[in-house]
Amino acid sequence: MKKYILAAVCSLFCVALCAQIKLETKKYMVSDLYEKPMEIVLTGNVQLDSALRGSVQDVWYISSFEFCTREQFEKRKTSDEFFFMVLVDSTYTEENLRGISRLTVFKGSPKAGSGIKGLNRIAYVPFMGTDRDGVRESAFVPAFVDVLQKHISFILSREFNIGSCVRVNAPDAIGKWTKPVMISRNDLADASVQGGMTGDNVIITDDGHLAKAMTDRAGDCLVGYMAGPLSPGEKSECVTMVIDPQTNEIYYMNRRGANALNPCGFTYSEIKNFSNR
Repeated sequence: MKKYILAAVCSLFCVALCAQIKLETKKYMVSDLYEKPMEIVLTGNVQLDSALRGSVQDVWYISSFEFCTREQFEKRKTSDEFFFMVLVDSTYTEENLRGISRLTVFKGSPKAGSGIKGLNRIAYVPFMGTDRDGVRESAFVPAFVDVLQKHISFILSREFNIGSCVRVNAPDAIGKWTKPVMISRNDLADASVQGGMTGDNVIITDDGHLAKAMTDRAGDCLVGYMAGPLSPGEKSECVTMVIDPQTNEIYYMNRRGANALNPCGFTYSEIKNFSNR
């Protein structure tokens, strides 16, 4: 009996020790983020790069930062003296977000290989379809940079969730939202989706009005946003979100598969849920 008790105690000790080591490793990975520069990797897309420059300069405060090209990123990524904010396309499919580019923060690593292999991922947010030009998405860059920043601050304060997708605002039911949700008709899965609307809780508009609501930080609405490809393949993904343009908090996030017969965008059931609250 004593042998069994001793074995159980040793087993529990090993589990606790391994958990502690894992926690300490994760803590170490980001503990120096405040002291080291964040390299903002420019995409080569004039519209997105302009939005990135302005957004980071206006919003980023948790560390120093500088902008670099993809070529400079490739040279520096093997150094753990740098953190990087990179728009990553769907060739990195650990979460199978296929067809979606993600705005991601990494820490450099001597183990870095081709592309972003071997880098230590800190946090990411689904951002745009890989076949989109970035024009409509540029208005949302300040919000997503701020969302990443807040999530990383949360990681640093709580010492967990490293490498994760950004958090959705605490689980307030959709029924508690007090503002209408503004959604572009270009972000609807198909024309029949509007059939789920009742009342004034959903406003269907165009990309220009959504962009203005984000840049003006409108206080009278929430804004719907869809990250997904224009022409989804057989195993593409679609992510729909609802964002508060005043606080940059994400109130809702839903991920689903998409293909030619199941287009990207807000579905009938989502619009109905938003509308009937």
